[in-house]
Amino acid sequence: MVGRPRLRRLPRLAPRCHRQHPPLRRVGREVGAVRSLTDGGGGTVVERLVSLDDAARTYSYEIVESPFGMRRYVSTMRVAPVTDTGHAFVEWWAELDADAEAEESLLKTFSGGVYAGGIAALQKRFAG
Repeated sequence: MVGRPRLRRLPRLAPRCHRQHPPLRRVGREVGAVRSLTDGGGGTVVERLVSLDDAARTYSYEIVESPFGMRRYVSTMRVAPVTDTGHAFVEWWAELDADAEAEESLLKTFSGGVYAGGIAALQKRFAG
């Protein structure tokens, strides 16, 4: 769960989550926007925004270029209000296609690094 962002800001919270990752270069807000960032190893990751639904507080993006050796990667983030506390519940998941021997490493990279780091940064930003 993320701190207490004002509910009217929730629709814009998800697409801006990547701002919490320092290597991000630019985030476009329209579907089709392309952004790039540098991963911890110095590789470039290029992502394209594939859906954005402010009313549902979700967005999805695909990785179109990366050093990770995946054939397909589509990730979705959803932010839902927790009405009795004023907090926000953040879900972030992906569907990916990669060689079997790479899957464990990729899951560790994304779940333990990208997602956990991004959500922790949001928690810190909205703490209190």
